Amino acid sequence: SNILGITGGITFNGEGVRAMFHLDLMQLMEEGLVKMGEMLPGQTVNITRYVGLEDASTQRTLIVTTIKDKPHVMLVNSTKKLHGNDQYEGFCIDLIEELSKILNFKYEIRLVKDEEFGKEKNGVWSGVIGEVMQGKADMAVAGLSINSKREKAVDFTLPFMNTGISILYQNPTTKVTSLFSFLSPFSAEVWTYLMITVFAVSIVTFLVGRLTPYEWINPHPCRQDDIVVENTFNLRNSFWFNIGSIMQQGSDLIPTAFSTRTAASFWNFFTLIMVSSYTANLAAFLTVERAIYPFCVDSGTTRAFFEDSKIPLYAEMWESMKSDPSNLVKSSDMGKKKVKQGNYAFFMESASIEYLSERECDLTQIGGLLDSKGYGIATKKGNRELSAKLSAGILKLQEEGVLHTLKNKWWKQKDGGKCTIKQSNTVRELTLGNVGGVFVVLIFGLGVSVVVAFIEFRWKTFQWENPNKSIIVPMVKNQDQDNPEKSVEDVLTDILSYANADSALELALSLFRTANCLYFDRRNG
Repeated sequence: SNILGITGGITFNGEGVRAMFHLDLMQLMEEGLVKMGEMLPGQTVNITRYVGLEDASTQRTLIVTTIKDKPHVMLVNSTKKLHGNDQYEGFCIDLIEELSKILNFKYEIRLVKDEEFGKEKNGVWSGVIGEVMQGKADMAVAGLSINSKREKAVDFTLPFMNTGISILYQNPTTKVTSLFSFLSPFSAEVWTYLMITVFAVSIVTFLVGRLTPYEWINPHPCRQDDIVVENTFNLRNSFWFNIGSIMQQGSDLIPTAFSTRTAASFWNFFTLIMVSSYTANLAAFLTVERAIYPFCVDSGTTRAFFEDSKIPLYAEMWESMKSDPSNLVKSSDMGKKKVKQGNYAFFMESASIEYLSERECDLTQIGGLLDSKGYGIATKKGNRELSAKLSAGILKLQEEGVLHTLKNKWWKQKDGGKCTIKQSNTVRELTLGNVGGVFVVLIFGLGVSVVVAFIEFRWKTFQWENPNKSIIVPMVKNQDQDNPEKSVEDVLTDILSYANADSALELALSLFRTANCLYFDRRNG
């Protein structure tokens, strides 16, 4: 149901909460209540009027304290000597300038003397927080994080930028490649034990296959009267069987006895684990060099986050970091130097990490945010009018997209954009330096096979007895004695005719082997 009331239509949602209402936003001024804007249905705030801080005829110059912190506040790099506000530039400098135009006030920027954001010690605050509390400055504009401790000391405006703690890390370096990088997933010790295991298991398989009677099989099952049996698991076949398993290719040997099948099953389980472990780590060892570095943290709100955290993981990290004094650095610059040396990962606010990673390509952000917070403008406690008007100005800048434009200007446009961001799903291509060793192994294996084939051929030649030797050799000798002037071609033609012209190729091979035999017979006398 919809009831018409003073604030407009009264409508309730399914949970019994009023919805779709329209409110006027009023502010108490010297002349009375003044409409500053309205809240439209859907909880959309529309600011229609902005009021300056003071009357233009009586306004004073506001003191703004800040601290040098890229890209929020920096000194202008100029050959000319600059004075006053012209000395400074940065995101926060542009922000206060935009606010001064909206709220109609003048300001003077001063750098804090102790160069700190603010820490509490014995109830006394230092840095920009201390200067605001002591009345030395009307506001603090910097990359100042809003937290509960600072909120008790000063008032904060609405955040003009959202951020959080993340990790500054050195970009993963490309691993130094070598021809045998594919061996990296396993250590030399593991490879040695693996080779020994292959030979040992082959011997065990050979012995088991010989002991069990179920591996002795009649090669001619149609001849049941034959008592000759054979065992396929000789030493050579056992080794080939195990090599086929570890190469995930199998072999033509099939165990039939339960004992040999048991040995084969456990060997296959072993090879499954080893091959899976090797494959899982191969890509990482061929592409990216991984290292686990200790963490370091500065002395600001990031350190306070870990000190006060009740989350067990963060508390454990803090205990680990504070155990070594070198993990606690005084500033973000010192933390960045440690990271660039390749020895540390640095906890830092994500806005600063984003700025650095746009300019220094060897640095990057790892992971997401550990917390969520914002940067705000600090004013003296109790000066709610100043804080409220600054918040209204920040809200207007946000609605008009000015804050987004300023961030792009100082993060990406001003010497930014030097580092292209690679897509996380991009696969890095492998070069010949990564896999060249595989080609070396292949060439070596092919060469060994050729040498072994030649040795086998020569060995078989010595052992082979030509069945036609008893016919051919006397024939050659007789032809040689009867007609010494007869050519070799005529002798070969007579032999082919004598043997069988249809099997000339086989006879030629026999002659070749026989010639070898005759050669060695003559050589040996």
